[in-house]
Amino acid sequence: MVSGLTQLAEANEQFNELFLNRTEANSSADPVSMRDLRVRIQPLYYRLRDLIASYHVINNGEEPYGSTVKQLNTLIDKYNQILASRKGKRKEEDVAI
Repeated sequence: MVSGLTQLAEANEQFNELFLNRTEANSSADPVSMRDLRVRIQPLYYRLRDLIASYHVINNGEEPYGSTVKQLNTLIDKYNQILASRKGKRKEEDVAI
């Protein structure tokens, strides 16, 4: 039988290997800022939004478009709250400095 200490040592070794592999992969990746990603994704998002909105109008809000629009609006509201919160934190940090 394998003792608890042996199992723990093996688990730690596996974790260290995974952690180092991930660190290596992250360090070799090209850095991409969230702002750059938003700029690239924005036109695609607007195109998708307009397509869903048009189907919603054509189908008089029937499913699945009615619930899809509600879910998207909920996600948008949450995202806007996150952005507002981050802006508030930045202002607090600016004042604190």
